[in-house]
Amino acid sequence: MPSFFNKFFGEEPPDSVDVPSGVQTSYYNPDRGELCVNMLFKDKNNLIASVKDYSVRVVRREYRVVDRTRILWKLRCKNNYSTVVCRWGLRASFKTKTGYWKITKYGRPHTCISTSVGIEHKNLNSDMVAHKLLGVVHCDPSYEIKYIIENVKDKYGYQISYTKAWQSLKRAMKIAYGTWESSVQLLPKYMCALSKYNPSTVVEWKHLRANIEMSKTPNYVFWALRPCVDGFRHCRKITSVDGRHLYIKYKHKMLIGVTLDGNNQVLPLAFAIVDEETTYSWKWFLENLGRHVVHGENGVCLISNRHKGIVRATEDIPYFQPPYSVHRFCLRHDNQLWSDYACQKYEKWARKSSEHRVAKYDVREQNASVATVGRPSRGQHMQMSDTGILQLSSCTTTWLDVKEEEFVGTERLE
Repeated sequence: MPSFFNKFFGEEPPDSVDVPSGVQTSYYNPDRGELCVNMLFKDKNNLIASVKDYSVRVVRREYRVVDRTRILWKLRCKNNYSTVVCRWGLRASFKTKTGYWKITKYGRPHTCISTSVGIEHKNLNSDMVAHKLLGVVHCDPSYEIKYIIENVKDKYGYQISYTKAWQSLKRAMKIAYGTWESSVQLLPKYMCALSKYNPSTVVEWKHLRANIEMSKTPNYVFWALRPCVDGFRHCRKITSVDGRHLYIKYKHKMLIGVTLDGNNQVLPLAFAIVDEETTYSWKWFLENLGRHVVHGENGVCLISNRHKGIVRATEDIPYFQPPYSVHRFCLRHDNQLWSDYACQKYEKWARKSSEHRVAKYDVREQNASVATVGRPSRGQHMQMSDTGILQLSSCTTTWLDVKEEEFVGTERLE
C-alpha cells in the first residue's frame, strides 16, 4: 500500500512568519497540539486549519461556529446544550496593526465525553483532507480513493465515506493542477514553451469567431516537434493517423499522426486537439500534416481506418493524392468489421434455432454465406511485410461491396 503522509511537501514552519519585533506571542505547534490566548496566525485559513487539527486529532471533539465575519471568528463546543454543558470555546479576531489573526479569548478544556470514536467527524471535511493530500497528488496523481480512506483512518482514527474521499481528491487535484478552464487558458503558454525549447516547432491555431475584439477562443490546435519532423526524412514512408477520445469533463478528440523508423519503432509526427472528428477537422489536421511534415516527400503511404471524415478529407488534399502519396486502409479495423459481421450471422442462426424453426431455416445456406464472407476473389491475396503490418494488395472484399477500382489496400513498401 502506498505511503500516505511521508510524501508531503514540507510545510512552512510557524516561526518563519514575520512578526513585528517586541510582540510576545506563540504559534500553533501540531506536535504539542495546544491552543492558548494570544496565539497568532498568519491568515484565517491557517487559523481554521489549526483549530481543525486540534479538534479532530488531539481532543476528538466537534465544534460549531457561532459567529463569523470578515474580522471575527467565534466558536463553541458542539456538546454545549441544556443537558450537557461544555465550557470550551474560542474567539479570534483580525488585528489591523499587525496584520495577523489572534486568539483573544479561549475557554476551559473540554468537559464533555467524546462519543464519536471511530465514527466520522463532522469537522473532518473534504477541504481538510484535500490539503493533506497535496503532497501525494503532486507525486502520484493516480492515487486511489481506497488508500485515502485507509490512511485517514490510520492518521485520525475516523472512517470517512467514499464520497468525501472522492471530493477530497478532486479538490486536491484542483488546488495542485488547477481547473479544466485554467488548464485550457495555459495551453498557449505551453505551446510557447514547446516552441522556445524546441526551435522551429510548428504550432497552428484555429480560433472561433470572437464576439469581443482582442478576444480569441481556441477551437483547434496543431503541433509538430521539429526533431520529429526532421526524423521523418529518415523513416519509412508510412504515415498512420487515428483519433483518440479525451475523457473526463470535456469530450474533445486528439488526432495523432505517427510513422515507423528502420527499427520498426513508432515515431510520433504530429498532434492536434479538436472538438469532434468531422470532415472539416480531419481536413484541417491532414492539411497541416501534409504542409509541415509530408511536404517534399513522394511515395508516402497514408494508413487510416474507414472514417468518412478521413476519406472525404483526403480527396481534397493534394499531399495525399497520387503521384505524391496514396491512401490505404488499416486491415486491423477491416478484420474487426468482418468479425462483427460473422458474429451477427451466427447469432441470427442461433436465435432461429432456439425458436425450434431449424427445419424452416436452411443451415447449409447460412454456413455457405458466412464462409464466403471476406473470401478473396480471383487475383486477390494478403501479405505480411517486413514491418509486421498486414497488407492487402489489389483486392476487394465482397461483404463490403466495394468496387475494385475504389478499394485501397496497403501496398508492400520496401
